[in-house]
Amino acid sequence: QFELLTNKSYYPVCHHPRLGGWFALRGVLIFPNLTCPTLPRQDPPSILSEEEACRMLELYNEHWQDWRWRDAGNPEEKYSRLQMKYFETPPGQRLDIIAQLLENNPESITEQLS
Repeated sequence: QFELLTNKSYYPVCHHPRLGGWFALRGVLIFPNLTCPTLPRQDPPSILSEEEACRMLELYNEHWQDWRWRDAGNPEEKYSRLQMKYFETPPGQRLDIIAQLLENNPESITEQLS
């Protein structure tokens, strides 16, 4: 779709106009008996310029672990350092972070991030 990426094969990624880049589509609802043939199909708004969209795709596919791709389009909200720490932690070790949060001790986690 983007001329700047014609010689490359990239995995797609989503962009939210307020929250920036994200890729986890966590659910879908299927209504097998519901149809609406007259419902007009609308394309999502294009918030990013072609250059910004290409840059986001490159960052996501080539440098996904450094979080820069999530900041495409200057989102209004960004992940906190604690959120980044949680998602960078292997799933088997995330319970420690959750336990500290449940103990109302987020300071210890914040200190670990410094």
